[in-house]
Amino acid sequence: METRIAALYIHGDISTRPEDTAPTPMLALPSLELVEHRGIRQDRRFFRPANPARKRQVSLIDEGTINRHEEAFGPINRAFIKSQVILEGVLYLPELIGSVLVFDSGAEITLSIAREPCYAMDLIAPGLRAAMEEGEQGALGKVTHSGAISVGDRVTVMPAGWTVERVG
Repeated sequence: METRIAALYIHGDISTRPEDTAPTPMLALPSLELVEHRGIRQDRRFFRPANPARKRQVSLIDEGTINRHEEAFGPINRAFIKSQVILEGVLYLPELIGSVLVFDSGAEITLSIAREPCYAMDLIAPGLRAAMEEGEQGALGKVTHSGAISVGDRVTVMPAGWTVERVG
């Protein structure tokens, strides 16, 4: 299965907090650098120690999931969704846990767990958090091979357990 990167975001200097009355947008970028076992170099959360066991390095969602929510809640600003990678099409990422996303650059993200919607979703639209339960908010992944990714890049979804032998 193949798709493309629709949009890329990073967390800014200010995160949405429980006492906020409006969502805090993420920052859109045309490209990002994925770093193995760390996450996204440009993201403010990157500076945690490398940890191959950490499953929450990158957040992802597909446009199909966003579009389903827009049918119920109206237009949703992608910068508020709190996903760092938005993929084109309909993918149902929670059903692909264990799969490896291979980007044009050779970078890889292994989908590790389904995302759990946070309180910030209800700041976008009341009731959105509950609507995102049961696999309707994408997935979290860990970077299993470093590389640059850009909006428009092709992404190949490989099955769980897929590996490539690297030379060097």
